[in-house]
Amino acid sequence: MRERLRQWLGSRVLRAAGWSLTGQLGAYAVRLFSTVLLTRLLVPADYGAVAIVMVVGTVLWLLSDVGIRASVLRSAHPEDPRFQDTAWTLQLLRGLVIGAATLAIALALATAQSLAWLPPDSAWSRADLPGLIAASAASAIILGAVPIRTYMASRTLQMRTLTLIDLSAQLVTTVVTLGLAYATRSVWSVIAGMLVGNLWQVATAFRWLPGQAHRCLLDPAARRELLSFGRWILLSSAVTALTLNGDRILLGLWMDDAALGLYAIAITLPSVVLILAGRSIGAVAHARMAEAFRESRASLQRNFRRFLPAFDLVTGTAAGLLMGAAEPITHWLYDSRYAGSAALLATMSWSLVLARSEVYNAAYLAQGHSSRLPVLSAVQGLALLLGVPLAHSLGGLQAALWALALRHLISLPLHWVYCRRDQLLHWRSEWAILPALGMGWGLGRCAVALAS
Repeated sequence: MRERLRQWLGSRVLRAAGWSLTGQLGAYAVRLFSTVLLTRLLVPADYGAVAIVMVVGTVLWLLSDVGIRASVLRSAHPEDPRFQDTAWTLQLLRGLVIGAATLAIALALATAQSLAWLPPDSAWSRADLPGLIAASAASAIILGAVPIRTYMASRTLQMRTLTLIDLSAQLVTTVVTLGLAYATRSVWSVIAGMLVGNLWQVATAFRWLPGQAHRCLLDPAARRELLSFGRWILLSSAVTALTLNGDRILLGLWMDDAALGLYAIAITLPSVVLILAGRSIGAVAHARMAEAFRESRASLQRNFRRFLPAFDLVTGTAAGLLMGAAEPITHWLYDSRYAGSAALLATMSWSLVLARSEVYNAAYLAQGHSSRLPVLSAVQGLALLLGVPLAHSLGGLQAALWALALRHLISLPLHWVYCRRDQLLHWRSEWAILPALGMGWGLGRCAVALAS
């Protein structure tokens, strides 16, 4: 019976992982398709404004992350109605707070613009930006009402239904955005599509997932459990928020909205490659290396030396391909107004070189060294907040872009120290990315030759 149960759990986990990967690939395919079509309907300046709106929402969402989802996943009594109602109430309050903070930022930005406190040629000086940010406040309020049954479904690995909800919401967002953009040619279509997609996601979660109806409640015991666990997640999310989104905040001060829009387009493909590699290879590596560590350190070493070259092969080949074929890729995907993003794409593709933190982190977590992750995040944050402005002051915008593309390299020596301490460091594996980079670049140059 135990063997049958183990086999059933294994196949169940495998099916859940398959649905999760399918959902990720589908979501990014829809997003890329939407981006390509929107570039025909909107101008680069509109993409710059959208990038700032998204950054404001993402940063506020991460800065207020108290780990409600993680608390539900780890709780010993998640089915308790009082626990679920308290979790939902805290999440609803979080959405209201984020909405209020978004409105406050919009008001502060409008005031700064009226008093001419911002550089007149920066993306933050765009006249309709405060209104766009204010309208996006509704998104946080809507998402704050997501039912706790969504997290319960994740806990019980109901990934098929969750994937269908996410993909349907992505499709609704795309259809509404493209339809309004075609009719109006206005950046407001992106905000409207986002709000309609969020409404669809919340409504379908209530409709398609089984669970109780929620009521506003703050049970003292449940509140203490939720908030005591979430304070550590809050700290980690705050660092992550600045690390992942600080580039557009800084560049918005040095670029106009059109140039920032070209940057937002340029980082789309490298970001998709890095996220997909991390969520496919990195997720599998975490599970396998945790199992290997329980077997022996030699097993952990063997698996680490397998996953690291595999990750480098994907990211290195993609980096070389994007560098070598930046111009034809930009020409194939976008119209002539976005031709300036080709040089940015070639530069930002360097962000994929030796960006294998997912594999390193998987090895640390497998050994129980979770305390290393905040240290590494802090190093990345310092590289962004100190290194990028310093590069800009010394070498201008181009130097700042190179500092952004290579900022993850600052944490590489620390990874090597940790890996040597764990007896995982193997120099031949560390430099295996160079052949992949050369192969990708060669493929890119072949694509250029064929295109010409």
